[in-house]
Amino acid sequence: MCSSDLKTTGEIKKPTSGSDTAAFDTLVSFIQSAHPMLRNGVVQLTCAENVIIAAKAAYKNMTKSYKDPNTNELIEALRDHAECQQLQVCTHPSLGSGSKLMLHKPGLFDIGREDGDGSNFVQIRAPYEDPNEVQFWIQDGFGTRVNDVHEKVFCTNEQVNKAPSIYGDYTPETPAEAAE
Repeated sequence: MCSSDLKTTGEIKKPTSGSDTAAFDTLVSFIQSAHPMLRNGVVQLTCAENVIIAAKAAYKNMTKSYKDPNTNELIEALRDHAECQQLQVCTHPSLGSGSKLMLHKPGLFDIGREDGDGSNFVQIRAPYEDPNEVQFWIQDGFGTRVNDVHEKVFCTNEQVNKAPSIYGDYTPETPAEAAE
């Protein structure tokens, strides 16, 4: 990855006051800082849901609205303020929580999640002694690894998300347990 692909944003947090718009402003600045070729056409922002929740609260503060904006209103505002008219936003529980942002062209960084075989999208291997450590490799159409992702198609920040906990026993909840 080139140094111009990596942007410093700091942690994106929920507003702490009625005038705090930092979460929304950070997202706009991050998108605007991407290469013009990346912002042109369809572009996807991949982030944890908590980032969107914080940005919606900050956008509400910015507009001084009496009602909470919905996600579509937030995305329209991001498109307008960041001058990125075809922005799409992707969140998923598997992204965990935190302030990691990835802006990329759709199809460049796809991960199969709950919708079939992920082997068409990424190769996962476990070269370490610890079975919880895996490496992900982005694959191109010929099945070879892509070692460098150019700034014209990819941009990310310095943050790291906390993975969701998937440990434990998974059993159906009975109505009696749900009432407790």
